[in-house]
Amino acid sequence: MNTWITSRAFFEKVIISLFVLLSAWWLILFFVYKHTFPHADLVWAASYQIIAILGAIFGLVIAKQWGGFKSALGRSILLFSTGLLLQSFGQSVFSFYNLFLEIDIPYPSISDIGFFGSILFYIYGALVLGNVFGAKVSLKNTFNRILIVIIPAIILFISYYFFLRAYEFDGVSPLQVFLDFGYPLGQAIYLALAISVFILSSKFLGGVLRSSISFILVALIVQYVADYNFLYQALNGTWVNGDYGDYIYLLSYTVLSLGLIKVGDAFYRTKFSESTKDISEENLALNTPEILTQIILSIIKRQEKVAGQIAWEEAKDVLGKDAVDQQKEEILIKDRSSSNLKKLIDGLVFRYKQLFGDLAIEVSKNAARNLLAELSKEETPESLK
Repeated sequence: MNTWITSRAFFEKVIISLFVLLSAWWLILFFVYKHTFPHADLVWAASYQIIAILGAIFGLVIAKQWGGFKSALGRSILLFSTGLLLQSFGQSVFSFYNLFLEIDIPYPSISDIGFFGSILFYIYGALVLGNVFGAKVSLKNTFNRILIVIIPAIILFISYYFFLRAYEFDGVSPLQVFLDFGYPLGQAIYLALAISVFILSSKFLGGVLRSSISFILVALIVQYVADYNFLYQALNGTWVNGDYGDYIYLLSYTVLSLGLIKVGDAFYRTKFSESTKDISEENLALNTPEILTQIILSIIKRQEKVAGQIAWEEAKDVLGKDAVDQQKEEILIKDRSSSNLKKLIDGLVFRYKQLFGDLAIEVSKNAARNLLAELSKEETPESLK
């Protein structure tokens, strides 16, 4: 446990320290020397990707802790971390041409594998994240369904208006046409998704994951600002390496990296949280169906501490909407046979595992530990053994 705390805190300090140092370096180059040393600007522009690399490495480790590709949250963290690595790859190729070959990078080039690839990973990551934190539930609301159409439509129109409405196809290769359209439209899609997920999940996102997921969504918005600015300046021939445009990228890498670290912090806080209090004398007198019903409620309430309202929404989906009274914190299942209750517990734990990985099983066992002590091995649900 101490090793985990140390590594997480160490990565966070490294990211923040690097951001401060790189910011100070950029301020000197930008305001003091004012681009009078172009080579120094290129070196700085090639250096700040270190934050993306470190953030991605930590994110890959965290994704594994949350279940990797087997869980929705682990999968989304993998996608965002890979997106950061692809950004770094594209930037490395870009810097290699500028610093070592001392020529302008061709377009299209191998760097577009990284830059365009990151867009695809960010889009998929935002979609998965929305599924984890209640976007699906929110879309049952008519206003939200209208909103989810309007937001992307507006952003896509803006991207088309500024970058594509006067596009000339003559003499342009099919690959360049694809990228010229793919960049602004792809970036508009992940921005629309980030904003939509932020709005739609605001009611459901909570618990220890709230701040970390908010960091990630904000990072996608900052990333879009950086990408939009790059496209706009490149289109108008005003892009300068090491200028404020690069600093926006530094900011987006930092925010996303800190978001991934906070997801790691949420994992630690969940994994090593205190177990439930000892059962009361009242609970000691419960029969098996009543104990199993209390286990269901305990699991939901503990999962709520991890992810917020979505824990209740998933429970309603598994158990039935009428079976869960959140306001009174009661479970009202008609078939209270032990076999049915055990089946429902297994289904509920499996649903949480799909979202949050094996940690969800640990959380569920921890929540039910004292109540499980009152059951025989045969009476204990398979998922909690």
